[in-house]
Amino acid sequence: MSGAAFSMLKPLQCSQGVDRPVSAAFVCTIWLVKLFKLSQQLLPRIPHKGERAHFGPIRRVRKPLVRSLKHVGFLFVDAQLGPSKKFVIGIDYGTTFTSVSYYAIETEGSEKSARGADIKTVKEWPDAPYEADEQVPTQTWYSPIPMKRAPLNENEQFDAPKSKPSSTQIVEEEYEDGNENEAENRCAGEGLSTPAVEEERSRLNFAERQSADFYWGYSVQMKRYQEWITRDSNLLVQRPKLMLLGTTYTEGDRKTLRSQITRLINQGIIRKYGKRADPDVRDVRDVITDFLIKVFEHTKQYLARKDGYIKGCPVEFVVTVPTIWTQEASRILQFCIEAAIKETELGCLKNGSVDNLFLIPEPEAGLTWLLQITKAMVAGETVINLDAGGGTVDCVAYEIDTCWPLKLGREVVNPGGDNCGSSYLNERLKEHLLVRLRDETYLEDNGLTREAIVDKLAALDFEPRKKRINIYDQPDGCFCITGLKSDSSRRLAGESEKRFGMNTVLLDQDDFDDIFSPILQRVWEVLEKQLDTARSKGITINNVFLLGGFAGSPSLITALRMALREYAAKENINQIRLIEDTSKKNAAVSSGAVLRALNKKNGPRRFAQSSYGFLRREPFQPLLFKAHSQTTPKIDKVDGERYVDVINYFMRKSTLISSVYEFPPISAIHTFEIDENGPLLEMKCEELLYVSDTATESHYTLTNRKNKDAQGAGRIVTDVTVLRDEGHLEIIYPEAGRDGVVHTKPHYRVVYDLVVIVEGRNLRYEARWPALDNDVEIKKRKRVGKPKYLVLETAQVSIASAFLPGTG
Repeated sequence: MSGAAFSMLKPLQCSQGVDRPVSAAFVCTIWLVKLFKLSQQLLPRIPHKGERAHFGPIRRVRKPLVRSLKHVGFLFVDAQLGPSKKFVIGIDYGTTFTSVSYYAIETEGSEKSARGADIKTVKEWPDAPYEADEQVPTQTWYSPIPMKRAPLNENEQFDAPKSKPSSTQIVEEEYEDGNENEAENRCAGEGLSTPAVEEERSRLNFAERQSADFYWGYSVQMKRYQEWITRDSNLLVQRPKLMLLGTTYTEGDRKTLRSQITRLINQGIIRKYGKRADPDVRDVRDVITDFLIKVFEHTKQYLARKDGYIKGCPVEFVVTVPTIWTQEASRILQFCIEAAIKETELGCLKNGSVDNLFLIPEPEAGLTWLLQITKAMVAGETVINLDAGGGTVDCVAYEIDTCWPLKLGREVVNPGGDNCGSSYLNERLKEHLLVRLRDETYLEDNGLTREAIVDKLAALDFEPRKKRINIYDQPDGCFCITGLKSDSSRRLAGESEKRFGMNTVLLDQDDFDDIFSPILQRVWEVLEKQLDTARSKGITINNVFLLGGFAGSPSLITALRMALREYAAKENINQIRLIEDTSKKNAAVSSGAVLRALNKKNGPRRFAQSSYGFLRREPFQPLLFKAHSQTTPKIDKVDGERYVDVINYFMRKSTLISSVYEFPPISAIHTFEIDENGPLLEMKCEELLYVSDTATESHYTLTNRKNKDAQGAGRIVTDVTVLRDEGHLEIIYPEAGRDGVVHTKPHYRVVYDLVVIVEGRNLRYEARWPALDNDVEIKKRKRVGKPKYLVLETAQVSIASAFLPGTG
């Protein structure tokens, strides 16, 4: 080392020249910084792109190579360089299992086209039996002690506003929904300390305190069947996605979920949404959000370990949705995704909302993935997508518009389905075992029931094995049940034989047939119905694409191939090919979603599937607006004018919406009473955004039947205090009426414009002052060189669910 270099590494001294005792880590840190500086003097400067290299004498670099160092442990990062990667994350929120796939893009340089091999899937889920598992069970187990939640604004939680915006006179009786316990609804699940909750906490012993945590995914079965924690099984929520389906074959599951969710709300564990008193499909929001928060937390940690994710990395989210979902169902999942992003800080919210969320139909995502392994599809062909998941099996025939990027055309046959996913094999196994164990009452000890024994077998032993069993290969097997008496120990033989070994129950070919065959037959019936309907319309089907977690089952694949051969022979048609990807069976949909998000071309035209509008305080004008004649106006006690509170839609269903569009401004009127002897108070205005999947007509009240399905979608709170403080507002003093009596009060009147801008799949809205028709203020601003208007506040909501899935 040169003398100059060595001189830079002297011991640190205090200002008096006395050596200061410092830690070795601190000394190493200082030395490393000095070495960085020295390297800038000794190393030749690397020319920037487009700049000629300099081979003359070494000169000091004008701009330091390392501009700003931050110390984190023993790692140094360039604070000004920022994140070097962007992530596209695909989420397949399934009925029984959820998968997350992603693509990491280097932000510097050109983006190369992604191939299937570039798409990775999140693994190493907590408590998973195998680290390589590409999915996590969609299940949650709540503690009887409510978790702490960030409180929601009441107008974000419920449709009908009850709290009065500080400037408007919304009449409470007009929005009264019933005599429900409002206090319970408002605080439910927000972690508020109530006497009942405190009493429950005080009664918990140490063992029960260990189970006071929120369990999710694989942890549920581990806690339930391996650690045997004491917790009410009614607090275990499985298949919550079924709440968002309206199919007849899921009705029974929805009824069970509905009663369970109502119980959770009444116990203050989750919150009520939408309608204050009546059951509402949105009541499932907390259940979905709580699960997604844990999924996102794990995803964030996994990306940091595997692919260098750091805070601030741009993240684009793409979410798959069933084709049979309503706009409302997609909107609920959209809200849950947004809440999970906010809680975990995986990616960033823009103006408080998820930025340009991309929704894609589950079949389109899955077929996009399978398209890599086969060239079987051609534009104009009709194919069948058979999505065999853990809960439901859904089937639909599509006409292919384009092959790459894949765009599905019209559904040539109405979608079909059934509750015959792989999880129902577990139910069949439990039924089978309970019949065989019906006389083994001696197994029940210390509160352990036979039902609990077979539940554990199904969850821990059968679940990982069932998708490897092929019932056409003459399988046999056994399940261990501690304490089970063997046939030989009881001298059972012949007709009395139970086929029990010591601590084991034996299964043969017939047993597996009994468990599997009814489920396989129901899957085939779903597919056969689509084939029959297509043939009746003269449509030829050559390819059936098999997707979903059940798609990797050799029993299912063999059964379907045999059935398709028999069907072709019976109908005297060409063989129908079954196409599947067993190597990516669990994450094909989330992986295909990522590929589709990287190429959004050929998506549906941007026709709005929903209407959006603001709840407005509008001067009562029955001659101008027919809708006003159907309601009774309310007299504002401040300015004495008559007003009605109505929804005015600016974006209407079925209209074509450009990817960038600014709607005409909407006038917002607010009055503020003045107490000339009191303190100056903040002046805030609240505007509530509503969405309807049916309404298109404006000027009707929220309670009018025209707005029967209108739901709260967002809000913007605008602080106009600055307008008063800067002297832009004048006090309006009331005058006596004809009767000589002053009926109103001194007040400020604020008028500004709400301007709504569509930006892709975002809806941004701004509060701009002065209003466009306020010529006086606009001229004043122009004279002093100020912009035409001042943006007082900005808010944003995602409108991805307002378009058909796949819309760019």
